[in-house]
Amino acid sequence: MDNNIRSKSRFKEKSIVAAALIIIFTILVITISYFVISRITEDRCLERMQEAADTVTDDISLKLSRDSSTLNSFAEIISSQDYVADEAGLQDVMSKVTPLTVSGQINLLLPGNIIISSSGRSLDATGKIDFEYEASLGEHVTDRMVSITDDNKLVIRHFVPVEKNGKTIAMLYTTTNLAKLPDTLNLKNIYNGKAVFFLIDRHNGDLLMDTFHESLGNISDF
Repeated sequence: MDNNIRSKSRFKEKSIVAAALIIIFTILVITISYFVISRITEDRCLERMQEAADTVTDDISLKLSRDSSTLNSFAEIISSQDYVADEAGLQDVMSKVTPLTVSGQINLLLPGNIIISSSGRSLDATGKIDFEYEASLGEHVTDRMVSITDDNKLVIRHFVPVEKNGKTIAMLYTTTNLAKLPDTLNLKNIYNGKAVFFLIDRHNGDLLMDTFHESLGNISDF
């Protein structure tokens, strides 16, 4: 009788231990599965984000490349003309054959900070733009700047030198209105248009694109 009771007691103890081990094992499996699935999901999210960033980067690079090609081709056309030695000659060629870049119209910056628009009109931009400084940099894209014609507009400019007889006689440039930059990129097809994008100037931290805030600040503001 006593042996029977002891056997049943040991059986119950073994059953409890077995059940506890099964529960612990189940919890471990669930926990490990959770972390594995979470890691896979996280990695996939990061991959999709990187793919989205690469898409935007490729769009911007293509835009800059096309602008560069157009600006350099037009610079060669201007340089090859015999009558572009003075402002009047440059005004004439600008009013006749100015192409369009991806960014928009092309302008011409002359020594003395005179700007000739694509229509041939001239504007003295002294104090807002410096020919000598821009010419010293050769082809380049500027930092974020205030528009020459609108103090409330932030822009970047893509400059290409016009050289004749070994001398830079002018700087061709096209202007990108940063408020409209998101509209020129393929953003609506990324995350169904619900993604937030930031484009940051790595030299100074200025935001060149911010689809979340209403105005462009600096990375230090975050």
